[in-house]
Amino acid sequence: MNSMIKLIPIAFLTLFVFVGSNFAQDDLLSRVPQLQDTARKSNSGELGCGPSDFSVVFPNKVKVSDLLVLLEARAKANRTGEQNPMSGEVKDLVYVILSGLPHFKDAKVIPVVKELLGDKNEVIRGWAAITLFRLAEQSEDLRKEIEQITFPKAAVQSANARGEKLPAWAKVEGDS
Repeated sequence: MNSMIKLIPIAFLTLFVFVGSNFAQDDLLSRVPQLQDTARKSNSGELGCGPSDFSVVFPNKVKVSDLLVLLEARAKANRTGEQNPMSGEVKDLVYVILSGLPHFKDAKVIPVVKELLGDKNEVIRGWAAITLFRLAEQSEDLRKEIEQITFPKAAVQSANARGEKLPAWAKVEGDS
C-alpha cells in the first residue's frame, strides 16, 4: 500500500508531461509568434544550428496534420484576407515547415502546398514550389499527382533564385 502511494505522484507527473506535450502540439496556431521567432533564429544561425532545422522549431513529435493546420491558416489568409496567426510575417516558420514536408511523403500536403504557390510572400511561393518538386522525387504516385499542377511563373522564379532547377516534367503557367 505504501509503495502504491509513492507511485501516484510519478504516475501523475508522467500523465501531465504526456498530456502537456500533446496539448502543446494541438494548439500550434496560438504558438505561431514563438514558433516564428524560433524559426527566424534557427534560419539565421543564431541558435547554432543550420537553416530550417525542423527539430529545433518542433522539438516534440509533430504530425503532418499539425503542420497542415498552420499551412491551411496561411492559405486561408491569402485567399480571404482574413487575419489569423499565420497571416502576418511568418516566412521563416513556413520555410521550416515546407522544407520538412518531403520527409513525410504524404499526399495530403499537396493541395495545401499547391495553394501556397500563389502566396503574397516571394520566399513562401518559392519554397512551396521546391517542396512540390522534392515530394515528386519521393515516389511515383506523388509525382503523378504533382505533375498535374501548373506552376505559376513567380513561384518557379523564386525557386530558381534559391538554386532549385525546374524539373523537366513540371508545367509552367503560360508555357505551351
